[in-house]
Amino acid sequence: MSFNSFGTQSSWPDGSHLVNEEEKNPVSSDRTNIRELNQGIQSIVLVGLVIAKQEMHTFPDKKNPDSQRAHLHFTIRDSPTDFINVNCWGCSPYISDLSKSFKINDVVEVRNPQVQSKLNNEAEERWKPWTPSPFQLNLSENHSSVSLYSGWDVSDFDAISHIPIKASNDYYTLSDIIANGQNLHGEHINIQAIVRSVGVTKDITTKTGRHIRRCEVKLFDEMCPSFALVLWNDEFIELAQTWIPKDNILFIADAKVTFDDYKKAMIATCDQKTIVTTNPDTREAQQLYMYAQSADLADEEGSGDSLSVDLTRITDVLTVNQLKTRLLNWDDVTDKENAGILFAFFTELNIDTDDKYVVVTRCTQCNQRVDSLSGLCTRTECPAAANNMTSQVKTQYEIPVSLTDHTGTVQCRLPEKCAEAMLGYTAEEFLEVPQSQCTDIKFKYLLERCKVYFKIITSGKRRLRLLDCSVAEPEETSLFLQSA
Repeated sequence: MSFNSFGTQSSWPDGSHLVNEEEKNPVSSDRTNIRELNQGIQSIVLVGLVIAKQEMHTFPDKKNPDSQRAHLHFTIRDSPTDFINVNCWGCSPYISDLSKSFKINDVVEVRNPQVQSKLNNEAEERWKPWTPSPFQLNLSENHSSVSLYSGWDVSDFDAISHIPIKASNDYYTLSDIIANGQNLHGEHINIQAIVRSVGVTKDITTKTGRHIRRCEVKLFDEMCPSFALVLWNDEFIELAQTWIPKDNILFIADAKVTFDDYKKAMIATCDQKTIVTTNPDTREAQQLYMYAQSADLADEEGSGDSLSVDLTRITDVLTVNQLKTRLLNWDDVTDKENAGILFAFFTELNIDTDDKYVVVTRCTQCNQRVDSLSGLCTRTECPAAANNMTSQVKTQYEIPVSLTDHTGTVQCRLPEKCAEAMLGYTAEEFLEVPQSQCTDIKFKYLLERCKVYFKIITSGKRRLRLLDCSVAEPEETSLFLQSA
């Protein structure tokens, strides 16, 4: 669904709407509102929208050492101002089945919960989302139940799903986060931004043998072209698969921001406290959405384009001429045909010039090139320039290359990760490499046929993005030449 399809009242000229904060709760007389809860109340029936959900956790059963107990936590909401945390306890199979029965943004019916005052301790603060209710709900396997709600008024909860849990103007822009840098390290803050890309989910085995999943989403806004949002929770990863680049605005309440030593940049993470509102029905989000529709996303490193393709699934081998045909006739190309493999020579790879122009320094806030010595951004709209601050900068490769086979030549740019893998140095390290050594590296590729994975990018103008480059194996080259 697109941003414009949401909302119920107060419309803009384009037909999109804002939710009236005083709208009546979507409840009927036979159930209890969250705001009516109190300790001692019996026979409670709550209906609410699931706005957050954690993965189930198991632990040994003290009464039965050979069995496992489990816990599941989620948060439900039944009005713009009322939401509450829910704890479910039971045997491991029961909680596992319960967890699989609903997901974030489902409407559920909760029967016979126990109402308990919030503990307001460190665990409550650290491991659960903030809620305005002074209570929390406990559900037991024997006395309570949770099920999907299918009442006639289930659609009334759509409006609630697009109202942020925090004030609509209570958030950091991405450039704010970058400008504050490590001063925000470890803090939980609110973020509003646009989805740029959703990366491939990766399975990771930790040092302790635990299997987890990781998905990296790239965000952007008016002043920042790319910012990493890392997801580890399966519930958030499943939600992220529904997000559409440039079409979904996210209001992320209580995202954890940290300085990533590997990326040398600030990143955000969704954790146990985080609640994500997709396409918030606010004026600020509407303005950001309008910007996104007209934004021409430059093919900057870190855009996430390479992350959105699994190289093992790319098997379509093309000649340069066939690639050019696809670029010229994109409307006739299917989604499965937007990636492929070239067997080609690098006929332009000028990495051994005296001035090392293949390495540039850019402002991390607005992506403008800056003087590497002064570190000052000259773009007047940039927050760093406006405040006469020294910019946080990134040094990166921007290497123009030409790829040639027996059918022709195509020009593009060598992305950061490809350049690091091919040259064996980061951009900063490459500045110190002697020219003679740069020449040796260049001819390693100029004299060999290379296997090049590519993707056709369609955000903004059509262009070619290289995903991976390596010297081709002789057997693969032979098979290609026989079939060409």
